[in-house]
Amino acid sequence: MNFSFINTNDEVYLTFQLPDDSIFTRFVLGQGGTVQRTVWLKDRANGEEWVQFWEAPEDRCDQYARCRTAALCNSNDIKVVCTCLPGFARESDQWNTNCVEKQKGVHACGKGNGEGFVKIPSLRIPDARNAISYPNLSMQECGKECLKSCNCTGYASADVTTGGRGCFAWNGELNDMRQYDKDGQDFYLRVDAEELANSKRNSKGSSGTTKVLIIIIFSAVSGVLLVICAFFSWRKHAKKKGQRQRQRYREMILRDSTANVSNEEFAGANKRGESGNIELTFFDLDAIKAATDNFSPPNKLGQGGFGPVYKVLSHMVSFSSASNALSNPRGALSGYMSPEYALDGLFSEKSDVFSFGVLLLEVISGRKNIGFFRQDPDSNLMRYAWDLWNSNRALELVDSSMGDAYPADEVMRCIQVGLLCVQDQAIDRPTMVSIVFMLCNKKVLPLPKQPVFAVKTGQSNRSNVDSVSTGTKSSVNEVTFTMLDAR
Repeated sequence: MNFSFINTNDEVYLTFQLPDDSIFTRFVLGQGGTVQRTVWLKDRANGEEWVQFWEAPEDRCDQYARCRTAALCNSNDIKVVCTCLPGFARESDQWNTNCVEKQKGVHACGKGNGEGFVKIPSLRIPDARNAISYPNLSMQECGKECLKSCNCTGYASADVTTGGRGCFAWNGELNDMRQYDKDGQDFYLRVDAEELANSKRNSKGSSGTTKVLIIIIFSAVSGVLLVICAFFSWRKHAKKKGQRQRQRYREMILRDSTANVSNEEFAGANKRGESGNIELTFFDLDAIKAATDNFSPPNKLGQGGFGPVYKVLSHMVSFSSASNALSNPRGALSGYMSPEYALDGLFSEKSDVFSFGVLLLEVISGRKNIGFFRQDPDSNLMRYAWDLWNSNRALELVDSSMGDAYPADEVMRCIQVGLLCVQDQAIDRPTMVSIVFMLCNKKVLPLPKQPVFAVKTGQSNRSNVDSVSTGTKSSVNEVTFTMLDAR
């Protein structure tokens, strides 16, 4: 549809033309003030008729002067809200509620000294029947022109598309004004000095509140960003620190394993083409905390020369003699003493390894080392385990109450680790780190050497036995468990 807007000194009107001449349409002004646009259509079922295409008013504020004079109409789905213009107040009579001027009749001309204009945005401007058009005036010039007339009540732009050139100035009452949430035009209402001052204070207060809100929001956002940046900076620093600590720990463990891993272990690694030490499994601190329930006392096995020892092997959780073997500062309980400590009082980290080996064999067999000796004066648990291992019958060491309900390959591995731990020479025993690796992996293990307490009395020559009985020093390999138990 093509529209044409005509605005001359004599008249203002709107015309439209349909692009298709075969379509007939009409506007009808009803008796109730409604406007309808209808289109002539041919309907096969009902024949030819006028069909309504559009109607106004669309809502209650579109009704002419719905809020009467000097008021703004604002409607929603629930009700119509009428608000008096600045400088006006509500006054009710028997039938209606009207907005009347607060200072009516006080000023002889206009609004008195100090008068001015209050800008009201987003409006449907008043009924223009009592407005004068000034097509060549700017908005500032239009305001000055309005102040020259005692009856001028306000002004607005005549055509917002021309950059503010041209205006309307209203004389007398202002009717049929509507407030929009957006769009609409700015209307400049003429008010007295008091109302103008109130408007400026409200504007400054609103501006000040806006500034305060902006400052608060900016400060809050800046604070949050600062906290976030500080958190990520701390996290990055902590991560780097943790990496450095883990690296130092790995280097310490690697140095330790280099100094203590047996020749057989190195030989096995070299055959596999590996350079350096046996591959080690590293555990994060969080994993260890979870395994030990944050290092809780009930999960503590005991404490040796290198600090406390905690359960990390599920099959050792319920074994009662673990704390007894390792809680002593030197591990010097009968049945768990290493040969070097029993004979010469020498203690090292490998003394705890020896005690751990005895514990491991006790767990598997379900027997205590000392009790086993009393049952058979010519044997002990280590000797019994070694004899079974040497005759390829190591699984006979398993507690008979287990029946066949155990993984044979894992038990064989535990027996082999236990025998490696109770070797007579401390240098031949693995470190605790290597033991964890052996138990948690399927790598080929070195073969154990015969433990010193696995040598029967009859296997030694008489002179050496006599030397032990007389208290003179003898080779470690000639010491028997019988003499130690007697002490």
